[in-house]
Amino acid sequence: MVRKEKLIEIKKDPIKLRKHREGSKRYKEKLKKDPIRYKHFLEMHKKHEKNRRLRNIEKERELARKRYYYMSKEKKQKIFEQNKLKRILNRKNLIKQWGNKCQKCGYSEHPEILQFDHIVPLYRGTNRIKKIVGDKMIKEVKEHPERFDLLCPNCHILKTHKEVQELLLLKKPDEQM
Repeated sequence: MVRKEKLIEIKKDPIKLRKHREGSKRYKEKLKKDPIRYKHFLEMHKKHEKNRRLRNIEKERELARKRYYYMSKEKKQKIFEQNKLKRILNRKNLIKQWGNKCQKCGYSEHPEILQFDHIVPLYRGTNRIKKIVGDKMIKEVKEHPERFDLLCPNCHILKTHKEVQELLLLKKPDEQM
């Protein structure tokens, strides 16, 4: 705590600040002569910077939460609607990038109903279905397009039904629908 107060005092006085910086430069130059100590100094400096950035990010998030908490209902509603519009536009743009049509049957009459389907189902090997929705799904599709297909609802439900049947061993995997 004393060190923090001392640094605050140094930052207020320009002459003390200049002397402090000159002292830091001399210290770094002295460390450069000893490669082992200098390497350790750089590692510690990187860790400190990373921790400082993480603390700042957490502070910013906490402030944003507080600002949102004290907002009026109208403002919250406006933010909700803006975010919803962003999600819709992101999804439309992503579907447009994928060609605006089902990758199995070629359906393209209403591209807004097309769905992103995991090529390897999320529930395979687990006892429950995990859902990824909203912004997280769009983000995942953008980051890993090789894991997804763009399908119309009919093709999507048929594919999912077939996978569930295979999973439950009610039907042989190589048998066609």
